[in-house]
Amino acid sequence: MGFKIFSVTIFVVTIIAASSRIGIIVDASSTSNTDPHHRRQTSDHGGSLLQQALIDLGGHYFHHGKNEVQGRDATLIAKGTSYLTYFKLAICSAVLYLEPWASNDAVMHSHIISQAQNRYNKTSSIALEISYHKPVRASDFRWATSHFTQKNGHTSPSIQDLIHNFNELYKDVKRGDRYLVEFDPESNGGVSLSLNGILLGSVGKGSPHEKELANAIYSIWFGDQPFFERLKSDLLTPINNYDGIVASASGNSNL
Repeated sequence: MGFKIFSVTIFVVTIIAASSRIGIIVDASSTSNTDPHHRRQTSDHGGSLLQQALIDLGGHYFHHGKNEVQGRDATLIAKGTSYLTYFKLAICSAVLYLEPWASNDAVMHSHIISQAQNRYNKTSSIALEISYHKPVRASDFRWATSHFTQKNGHTSPSIQDLIHNFNELYKDVKRGDRYLVEFDPESNGGVSLSLNGILLGSVGKGSPHEKELANAIYSIWFGDQPFFERLKSDLLTPINNYDGIVASASGNSNL
């Protein structure tokens, strides 16, 4: 029971047991975008600041930006961060990356499905990166994906078939591993899942339900019934002081 609570608590920062499957409600805390442990140091190396600047979330480090999404050249920047703990034990760290023009709510249902929801009349590319402080079994990721997508109303047979295929991509993760969930509407590459920089696969590529699948997968964290409200709130809170979140982590093994 205790291991199950830990595993499910983590799903991509994983299922904190406020669900009926676990049967209990836990009180977890997280460190938001204004975490005082974030710090800045100028890089002495070449390359763009987006690649050299690092964000420290509980000792796990993330780039300030990304230069590609699903293999396509693109500029994404960190828009929201969260460091999740469970009874003072670190569970996971997460960063939401979007295109520079996009607001954090670009991951919400209306913005993924309808391009008319913003003045640019387009859907932003999305990358959600989660680094785990505790091991999680693939079976728990699969359960969480099925459970929370259904709770958020994604029950049509066509979407459920795609979600089943996405569930097949999951692997067990150990401490320090990180998942990257990407969606790029311009490349029509579906929703992809990478583990430690290695692509495990993409689902929905070229499908007429591609955006619906992206909406379903991201609803796990950003839907009306997310697995954890505090994580959703953290990641949807804009980073407005970049000087306070950049760190130097040269040679850190958690990057």
